[in-house]
Amino acid sequence: MARLRLSLRPNPFAADAPAGFAQTLHLPNATIVVRAAGGVRIALWIDASSNTLLIEAHAGAVPRTVTASFEVWRNTTQAIAPPAGDLGFCQIDQVIRPADKLETVGASAVAVYHRNELDEGTFPYESPTNRSSLWDWTLYQQTGGEGYERARAVSKDMLTNRTFGAVMSGLTCTGCSWKRADDRSVQSSAATSFASVQVSVLTAQTPSGSEWLSKAATQATAFKRRGIEAARRDHSAWWSKFWQEAWVSVPSETGVPADQTMSAQHAIHRFVTACQGRPKDTPNAMIKFNGGIWVPDPILGCRMGGSGHSQGVRCDADFRFWAGG
Repeated sequence: MARLRLSLRPNPFAADAPAGFAQTLHLPNATIVVRAAGGVRIALWIDASSNTLLIEAHAGAVPRTVTASFEVWRNTTQAIAPPAGDLGFCQIDQVIRPADKLETVGASAVAVYHRNELDEGTFPYESPTNRSSLWDWTLYQQTGGEGYERARAVSKDMLTNRTFGAVMSGLTCTGCSWKRADDRSVQSSAATSFASVQVSVLTAQTPSGSEWLSKAATQATAFKRRGIEAARRDHSAWWSKFWQEAWVSVPSETGVPADQTMSAQHAIHRFVTACQGRPKDTPNAMIKFNGGIWVPDPILGCRMGGSGHSQGVRCDADFRFWAGG
């Protein structure tokens, strides 16, 4: 996905230290709430039963224009060489990362997606049959070439034509409607007291980018038909059941902040785990080996480089020291 920016005008966060600012993660219903003076309240949650991010913005005492924008860092097709993607492990000289594509969907929605369809590697040794995917080359390398054909016959390339991205559209807007501001932004047609945005995310292997876009738009439309209140009810029920399955309550010493107790740390770890891996709900939705899906600040991450990695290099959110981007 791209990064997402939500803007309110007039800006309640204009000051270096905006009055009343607070950002809180509410574990019981997995919702992040941002507050500012004047009754401004922004809630963000990812529906537990669909691939949809919801943003609900209460403007407070002053009506505000709401804009939601995709911020894309894969703006150009780029050749990536070690150590930026840790490709040396796979004995590959470089991979080619295609640029993201921005699309408009109807009059009031936008989409962004990334698609693996170019030749992703230049291989230093005898090439396997399919040069379009690191999947094939890694299979060739791991089998030593000897069992490659047998392994290839019983495996599926999970990278070629894999497309991931999101469709973003306005959901509700009190006293106004939603419009497309440009090829990456949606905006309320007027200042409002309340507005909500939905971002429907889809990952799929499709023959073309247009087919992915059609599937993603259909998924977004299905969520709108379902409705945000039905989604909120199901979402709350899922998390309520999750928290009742197991918990740890450990007495803490006097003076220890509540968020630093053993019980709190256990709860936060369970939350992180539930966000990135749900094998009970989706077969094969396991947590990614050696790091999961969470990405630290890219600049800080690059500065923490170890042996064989350049330190201080400005990297983007695709950067990994292990397993590539």
